[in-house]
Amino acid sequence: PNNTVNTGDTLCFSTIITVPGNDANAFNNTSSICIPVVNSHDPNEKTVSPKGLTAQGFIPASTQYLEYTIHFQNTGSAMSYNIAVIDTLDANIIPGSLQIIGTSHNMTPSWQSNKVVRFDFNNIYLADSTSNEAASHGVFSFRVKLNSGLTPLTQIKNNSNLTVMYEVF
Repeated sequence: PNNTVNTGDTLCFSTIITVPGNDANAFNNTSSICIPVVNSHDPNEKTVSPKGLTAQGFIPASTQYLEYTIHFQNTGSAMSYNIAVIDTLDANIIPGSLQIIGTSHNMTPSWQSNKVVRFDFNNIYLADSTSNEAASHGVFSFRVKLNSGLTPLTQIKNNSNLTVMYEVF
């Protein structure tokens, strides 16, 4: 399509076949179909701001902080009692600069090493999405400061892993 399409929009396609000579049935030379636009979505998503420009994600050289937001959801079939998110920061980030901006549930950060921080959501009691979709989501945001004087085209990488811990009664 020439225009932006969104989830839920409908796209329609038509096909016309031109047959040279005598066509035995000229009424079956066209076909049309309309289909809804759908997408898949991983409920565990991490975003960064500034997002960056172009496919390479270039950010202005004047950028001092990166702000990360991590969304998570319990898509299992039982309540999650404790959740841990382990985040590995890039070497070009100042670890002591980490600041929590906001969180949907009580959370405690702890450093595992100089570049690895663990965010613990103890006693979160996050509902599963099949029994209570609205209560199955969580989110938190933090920001970190970049080292000064980075050279152009320096890559800043960040990796997070989510661990769900269930209590057995």
